[in-house]
This record gives sequence, structure tokens and C-alpha cells, in this order.
Amino acid sequence: MTQILKDWLDYLSAHGIGYWIAGLLSFLLLVALYFLCRKLLQRFNKDHSLYLLLQSILNWLASFVFIVFFISYFSHSRWFFNPLFKLGQTDVSAFLLFSVGFALILAIRFINGVKRFLLPSIFRRYDIDPGAQATITTLFTYIVLIAVVLVTLKQLNFDLTSLSVFAGVIGVGVGFGIRNIMNNFISGLIILFSRPIRVGDLVEVDETVATVEEIRIRETIVRTRRNERMLIPNSYFLENSFVNRSYGDPEIRVTISVGIDYDSDLQTARRLLLQALKNVQAKYPEILDEPKARVFLTEFADFSINFELWFWLSQQNNEREQIITTEIHYEIFKLFEEGGIEFPYPRQDVRILNSMDAKPAQASQNNQPK
Repeated sequence: MTQILKDWLDYLSAHGIGYWIAGLLSFLLLVALYFLCRKLLQRFNKDHSLYLLLQSILNWLASFVFIVFFISYFSHSRWFFNPLFKLGQTDVSAFLLFSVGFALILAIRFINGVKRFLLPSIFRRYDIDPGAQATITTLFTYIVLIAVVLVTLKQLNFDLTSLSVFAGVIGVGVGFGIRNIMNNFISGLIILFSRPIRVGDLVEVDETVATVEEIRIRETIVRTRRNERMLIPNSYFLENSFVNRSYGDPEIRVTISVGIDYDSDLQTARRLLLQALKNVQAKYPEILDEPKARVFLTEFADFSINFELWFWLSQQNNEREQIITTEIHYEIFKLFEEGGIEFPYPRQDVRILNSMDAKPAQASQNNQPK
């Protein structure tokens, strides 16, 4: 490390302060030019495809120009190529690290361009569902990044067998602290291939209903009915039982429970429940005719006779399900009120015994032989 610092100081003294001022001014000029081009792009409609294309091209050019400027400016300095440390039998220099970083930046730019312009058209053409789209996009990102790193290291004559040192370090780390991280990472890959959950699926996690929004390397992001985001470790979906409402059949059965008074007519209540559903169905085509809606008498409770109304929706959507059930509740209340069906209130029968009647009974008990 002392030698690197000495080389850096020698490099500064050899080129003088003017060299560095010129480099700094050149860098600031490039930055100003980049922001000027971005300002000109704002004249276009941001939703227009031409704007997105020009912005992507500008980002590509900016990344390339900045990196080439940096390499060309420091290409004659010894510190840039002197080894910083050894990895196995390979010397790792600032140039090697910078080259890998340069390759990763270009790879990320390439991945973002493909994800923005190429993959959407492929998905539309072959009518690929959102869950499969997320899987393909994530796998494409992993494969490109890993391939770019390996090819870059190989082109720089990096001994790939030296990576076994990293493997040993990771192995020790797994035993002492990052076991859960690796577990979630591998679980994420398994989820992407086996697809027990997909983006857009409706799942129940610890009695919370949520929609899968994104499957990341370590965790899965789901959105609850209250628009809250939950971050769930990927290993949870492989090690625990959960409900995936969207797995296989997209249809869902909805249940509405209603209690009526014991003095109400049961057949009238049943008919009005079905009528309420039919009235709401005219406004919401998601309510299916088949399977048919059914009404069940489920319980003779303390204060009420309980019914359940079963009906089916064509798709699983938290918000739509809540809206439809709310409308049906309103309609049930209106029809019950018009049809003379009463909702129960808790009540209690109280029997009052006459004190005069109670005394003879008490006296007869006292006169019994002991």
C-alpha cells in the first residue's frame, strides 16, 4: 500500500497541478454537456417512444464517454496498473477492478434497454402472462450479468480458478452469518423456476391477503388490501404453508353471511338473497352465472338464523371483491327492509316468580323429614 501511495505522489509531481486542473475542467465540461442534452430532451413528450429511445441512447453515450475519458487520462500512470492485492495467483489492480465495473455498467445499460424496448414487444406478441414475464426478465438479468463478469475477467487474463478463494470465504461466511441470505437467494431461484407464486398472484400470508408485486433476489414484495407493502423472505414460500388463490383456476368463491330474526320467513329470506345478487350482477359482469349462486342455512344461533350466500367471481382482485360484496350488502339490506325480513337483536327472557307462590314451596321443603 505504501508503494501505491508513493507511485501516486510521483505521478502528481510529474504532471503538475495544471494537468489535474485540465482534467477536472474536461470532466466538468462533459457533465455540463450531458445535462444540456437532457434539458433538450425534455422538449419531447416523456411518454413518447422517441423520447425513451433518445434518453436510452444518451445514457449509453454518457457512460461510454466518461469511462473512456477516465481510462485514457490515467492510462499512463503506474498506480493504475500496479497490483492492489493478490487473489490466489492473480494480481488485482485498479485497472482490473475498473474494467469489471465498466463492463457491469454497460451490461446494466444493455439489460435496461432490452427490458424497456425488446422484451415488452415479445411478451405482447406471444401473449405471455405477467408471472412468466417477471421470471424471464429476472433470469435474463442474472445470466447477462454473470456472463459479462466471467467474459471480462477471462479477457483480462484473470485466473478464474482464483475465484475458489472467494468460494472458500463465502463458505465460511455461510456458516457464521450469511446462511439465511444464501438460503433466500437460492429460494428465489427455485421460485423463479418452479413458480409456486408469480407476479400478480393473490396469496394469503399469516391470514393477510396480498398481491405479489415483485420477486427479488432475497425477498418477495406483496401489496396488502390497505396498499401496504410487505417484504417476505423467499424461503418462507418454500418452508411454510400458504394459500395461493391464483394458482391454477383464477375464479374465486365469495361468501356473504347474513343472520335473520326467528320470526322471519325463511323462504322469503332465501329468495331475497338471490334477488340481491341478481340485481348487483347487472352492474358487475365479474359475477358468474356458472357455477350457480347458492344459499345455505348454516346455523340456528342464540339470537338468529344464519344463512350463507355463495357466488363466484371470474377473477381474483382484492379491490373488486370488496366493492362487489359491499354493493350486495347494501342490496340485501334494502330488499330485507322492503320484504319484512328483520335482522336480529340480542335479547334475553326474564321470568319473575310471585313471592306468594314461592313461600308455600319453601315451607313444604322445610317440613320434609330429615
